[in-house]
Amino acid sequence: MAGEGISPERLQRLAHLRDERNQAHGDRWGTVGQGEWCIVIRRHPDTGERWADLLQWGLVPKWAPDRASPHMHARSETAHDLPSFRDGFKSRRCLIAASEFVERRTIGRPKGQEVAFGLANGRGFAVAGIWDAWRDGETGETVRGFAELTVDANDLVGEMHDRMPALLPPEAYSAWLGEVPATELQLRGLLRPYPPELMTCWSPRQKRPPPGQLRRPDQTLEHRTPAAEPPRQGSLL
Repeated sequence: MAGEGISPERLQRLAHLRDERNQAHGDRWGTVGQGEWCIVIRRHPDTGERWADLLQWGLVPKWAPDRASPHMHARSETAHDLPSFRDGFKSRRCLIAASEFVERRTIGRPKGQEVAFGLANGRGFAVAGIWDAWRDGETGETVRGFAELTVDANDLVGEMHDRMPALLPPEAYSAWLGEVPATELQLRGLLRPYPPELMTCWSPRQKRPPPGQLRRPDQTLEHRTPAAEPPRQGSLL
């Protein structure tokens, strides 16, 4: 999955951030590949308020001997129980701000087709994530990285891929960030496929559909008119 940036103003509205310094990072979500810096919403360690921070995409557990194998994703069904994610699920949850995400087709044809997905109303959204801080024993450098949580694909994304990011509705942000009490079972209940009727999709090479216009993955195919065949030379016999 790849993401697409969200403006500071939309970020402020999305997460209800209180401090103007939260807008300073600009569009940093949208890069492809591990190790890239992305905007992540988490609770400030001192004030407890929501804070926009830059973390690297790729979680390295604090007990890992090196940074060779960061985790880009974590399955929501097992993240609460696996050693790499268990502590993060319990106390280091975050929101990953985005305006769209891109998947490559693994179901149906054409294989590898890229399709962008977003909310039908055109607004930004947040993906559930967890983070951890890894410290290099030789240099003392501390690197904070995150992994995004994934769920089974809904009926829209499921036409071309079996998984999708765990998009959270705004009413779930407080519980996920730990601003209000929530049990492990309640947190796991927040991680479910986003309603497909609230989403739309388009080809990354197409314009995003206007708000309210729904589109399916098969409608994103770019149909090209086949080149005309050269005229055949007539027979002389």
